[in-house]
Amino acid sequence: MTQKMAQGFTLLELMIVVVIVAMLAAVAIPSYSQYIIRANRSDAQDKLSEVVFEQERFANRNRRYTLDMTQLGYAADPVVSSQGLYTIDAAVCVGATVQTCVVMTATPVAGGRQANTGTLALDTRGTRAGEW
Repeated sequence: MTQKMAQGFTLLELMIVVVIVAMLAAVAIPSYSQYIIRANRSDAQDKLSEVVFEQERFANRNRRYTLDMTQLGYAADPVVSSQGLYTIDAAVCVGATVQTCVVMTATPVAGGRQANTGTLALDTRGTRAGEW
């Protein structure tokens, strides 16, 4: 008489697999989230660089910078980044005048995917602030 072998998984084997998957997810999900945040920062970086370039063009024609983004050719002030994750606004650099230095700041849109990631800044002197 032959004994037929039961096929399938035991509860212990199944629980071991669940624990392994949970451990992998505990490592992978935070890493992926940080990757997405860093990747989305490029949206702000690109737009900041573009606005600084436009500020330089404006300054070459007018011998001063501007705080009004519509004077740079943008439809609205503040400017919204390409993916809509940041707003870009201008302010006079600390200890300077609008003729000598303007700083553009990218602020995450409230309630957006980048909401709690901090601001990025770039001034017309090339000084960066924030997590570039």
